[in-house]
Amino acid sequence: MAFIDELAKRLGEVVKKVGEKSEELIELGKLNYEIFKEEDTIKRLYREIGQSVYEAYKQENNSLDAIYRLCQEIDEHREKIEGLKKRVENIKKEMQEEGAQVEKQREDQHAPQTGGQDSAQPGGVQETKQDVGRETKLDAGGKMTQGNNEKNLQEGI
Repeated sequence: MAFIDELAKRLGEVVKKVGEKSEELIELGKLNYEIFKEEDTIKRLYREIGQSVYEAYKQENNSLDAIYRLCQEIDEHREKIEGLKKRVENIKKEMQEEGAQVEKQREDQHAPQTGGQDSAQPGGVQETKQDVGRETKLDAGGKMTQGNNEKNLQEGI
């Protein structure tokens, strides 16, 4: 029964995280759409500037008031785009940080557990570690003994 409870708990956590990610993706989509609309408005304003310049030329009117006003609107829209892009970057950064935290939690859960267990094996079994020509043995009492593998090999031991 504990297995089913644990499974249900983990499934609930997954559903919650999927919901949170969906909300973040929807927010990113909305922000990107707002950026697109602002850029489209700027393109429209560029056309109006060109049209105003041409009309001023045709009428031999040197007034730059209409052009100046349109340029100010472009600046306002560019500032709005920069703010929207910063919000997009912040959301992406948060998503990356959350992803890194989730990955760290997974690694921590799957990391081998090391405890303060006694290095001597039960039942008198010896553990052997080798190090370039040296041998370290633990006897049943946990006492370390060292030998020389090369010497033992030469003597036929």
